[in-house]
Amino acid sequence: NYGCMGPVKAALESLVRYLALHLGPSNILVNAVSAGPIYGDLLSRYPNNEQLIPYWESRTPGGELVSEDAVTDVVMFLLSPESRAINGSVLVADLGLSLPI
Repeated sequence: NYGCMGPVKAALESLVRYLALHLGPSNILVNAVSAGPIYGDLLSRYPNNEQLIPYWESRTPGGELVSEDAVTDVVMFLLSPESRAINGSVLVADLGLSLPI
């Protein structure tokens, strides 16, 4: 399921850093959100979702996956004045799924 996802995410993370450098002098902040698996329609389309979802849930400290609303909250934070000190960063929103990696 992830054959091309890793290289694409790495390229996006690099793009975020370069854009932050180039656009910073114009007072433009560039950040991204890297969400883990999100409950919803897309996750249900994975051919082996009945095995993947419980496996991923078991690997998060709270035993659940991130929701669309939780990812929206992270994006809204990045759009708020309170995030003005964050630039060129990729915030991971996965409820700790990536911690053991």
